[in-house]
Amino acid sequence: MLSQQAFRVGDAIVEVDADDVALRQRFDEIYGECAVAVPAAEERTLPTVRLTTRETCGQVHATFDGAPPIAIGPFIDAIFPGRGFETATDNDAQVVRVRMPGQGGTATFSADGATMDAGSTSDWRPLVANVAVARAIAMQQALLFFHAASARVHGRALIACGPKKAGKTTLGLALGVRGHGLYGDELAALRLDSGELVAVRRSLSVREGVASVRAAEALARLHAVRERYPDGEWRTRTSVTSVTGDGPPPPAPLSAIFLLRRFASRPSADLVPPSPAVVAALTPLGASMWGRAPGAMLMTMLRQLARTRIFQLDAGPPDDTAALVEHLMETA
Repeated sequence: MLSQQAFRVGDAIVEVDADDVALRQRFDEIYGECAVAVPAAEERTLPTVRLTTRETCGQVHATFDGAPPIAIGPFIDAIFPGRGFETATDNDAQVVRVRMPGQGGTATFSADGATMDAGSTSDWRPLVANVAVARAIAMQQALLFFHAASARVHGRALIACGPKKAGKTTLGLALGVRGHGLYGDELAALRLDSGELVAVRRSLSVREGVASVRAAEALARLHAVRERYPDGEWRTRTSVTSVTGDGPPPPAPLSAIFLLRRFASRPSADLVPPSPAVVAALTPLGASMWGRAPGAMLMTMLRQLARTRIFQLDAGPPDDTAALVEHLMETA
């Protein structure tokens, strides 16, 4: 009997019905804290992407039911910037071929994104899983998703964003082990009408290096599995709850944004005014921006920023940085 799974990502559900054990395990590893009961068809109330995979004679066939048709080539380009995926459209056959990074092989999508076929020995699982989740994100016009750490401190929510290796996970974990609610270290979801952050708890992906004392101790106790990522770095993959001991915090109004600027011997923060440059620095996900008018979204975000304090943060030692953020959030 095939195993079925369901995961809530914001205000949408990703259902997985796969005959591939490795794919099911990967969803559990990454989205286990977003798991929900698989709803019966007549009980579905949220937008749902139903990912089904079947392997036959060395070929994997995947379907994405429930999601509206999409120009899959440009969509993959939008959700995988800089990841090495190459898309090419065959107009006669109405298919899009996706060459995966390195020796990952090639997958073939229907032009409307409804189906995918690939060799079973290719690296198809990350592609299929990410497309399913990204399509669920793209369906949610009431939410905007960011690549950022997010937490609830003193009843108020914050986003910490910055480029790769800027310290988002380090700061998020330092706050989480100090007793604050950690929404996650990678995805932040903002409800546009209320200005609240909501939890989307992917598993943690912790790089080797400096960490707060309590976070380092918690990770050492877990004996968590280390993984080598496509960029060659080793990271520790584990659930947020296993480190902080707490479940996802409830929604809270976004009160502060921390733009991680650089590392320093001592942490410091400077208030900055809202601007289009700040909106760009927030790094909204490509899938979340899909189908939205850029000008209208800029104005929406500027209105949100007008009621949010924005700091450029120079991060110092993790515990000192978390203490500074705590102090700033007391009056945010």
